Amino acid sequence: MNQEKGKPTPRNKAQERRKLLAAWRLHHLRCAREAIQRFLRAPISSIATTLVIGIVLALPGLLGALAMNIGQLGDLAQRCRTHHAVPAQ
Repeated sequence: MNQEKGKPTPRNKAQERRKLLAAWRLHHLRCAREAIQRFLRAPISSIATTLVIGIVLALPGLLGALAMNIGQLGDLAQRCRTHHAVPAQ
């Protein structure tokens, strides 16, 4: 073996990645379990919080769509006014 001391081998790198992935997976499983437990302890407040977050995230898109529709309605009203205008005498 001519490998330098302390230099990681591909096998050691793969083992280290597997260990890190296993630790990451375990951490996320624990976090998910804790979140479910918190939800079950206070379901009404959890649902209310989820609804509020959903509404807050949806508002910008809804307001943007509303603004576009109002703009289009204004354009339509303007075209109708110019098309049906009574000529000045």
